[in-house]
Amino acid sequence: MLNREMSEKFFKNKSKIKYSSYLSKNKHVIFLFHGVVPKHKFKIRNYIRKHIDVNRFKSIIRDLKFKGTAISMNEVTNIIQNKKVFPEFSYSITFDDGFENNLSLAAPILLESNIPFIIYVTTSFVEKQEMSWIDKIEYAVESTIYKKIKLPWDKKVYNINTIKNKKEILSSIRFFVKNSKDLDQNLVVIDIFKQLGIDKISKDKFLDSKISWRQISKYSNHDLISFGGHSHNHRILSHLSDDEIRFEISKCLDLLKSMGNINTYHFSYPEGLKNCYSKKVISILKKFEVKCCPTAISGLNSNNSDLFELKRISVV
Repeated sequence: MLNREMSEKFFKNKSKIKYSSYLSKNKHVIFLFHGVVPKHKFKIRNYIRKHIDVNRFKSIIRDLKFKGTAISMNEVTNIIQNKKVFPEFSYSITFDDGFENNLSLAAPILLESNIPFIIYVTTSFVEKQEMSWIDKIEYAVESTIYKKIKLPWDKKVYNINTIKNKKEILSSIRFFVKNSKDLDQNLVVIDIFKQLGIDKISKDKFLDSKISWRQISKYSNHDLISFGGHSHNHRILSHLSDDEIRFEISKCLDLLKSMGNINTYHFSYPEGLKNCYSKKVISILKKFEVKCCPTAISGLNSNNSDLFELKRISVV
């Protein structure tokens, strides 16, 4: 039986959630999005609904606006630092990675409702218009004509001759790679591409395009749009040496400043689960004057919460 990060049933159940039900009179909710697409057009790619369809996004935002009070992550930081009181039923909107659809599809909906939001940017994705390692593997599994695959770490042969099998193998790959400190994600991609006969990628406009430096600079002084760091290469920070952590943080923040005209104290951890950051990571972030770094751990926040342990609700 394959290890799975999360089951497909979990995502189906999450897709039925009314996210306004998380709003609380005495707590603050930070919602974690990745992207928005016009529609779901692939059988495998985006199977965990990291990118939600635009009509669902509109419905979620409409419901949140009706029932809650949106505040920026700047306001969240200020409230917690100064032990102020959060507005009743308050929430914040955040996006991780820096997909272009955050600006082309999500932003118009949010701006029309006067809702602030922040995009945490993985700067190498912007520099190279690069796909993440798992997005590349999803593409390969979707596109291949081959029916079997070996996982690099166990050499067992698995069938990928059905949609169900393909989703299972992807969940297994996600789980193993994200929990393996010594595994090179890029080498895993190379191995799987070779096995599945993939030598080039035909990128999808909405799933794969990242925002540009021109766009970031354009919105650098916008009242409702903010940007933060999300590392340079989207590596799990707790898996790295001190020098590698410093590089991932400093390179990201330096590029945001030099290329995007963004001087930010906001950051979010790549992957963001408990094993993906540490006291050492937090200490180094603080040395680079980062003041606020939310996790991807599910939960709500109070004005006594640690700004480097803030919880978020993932939206799928």
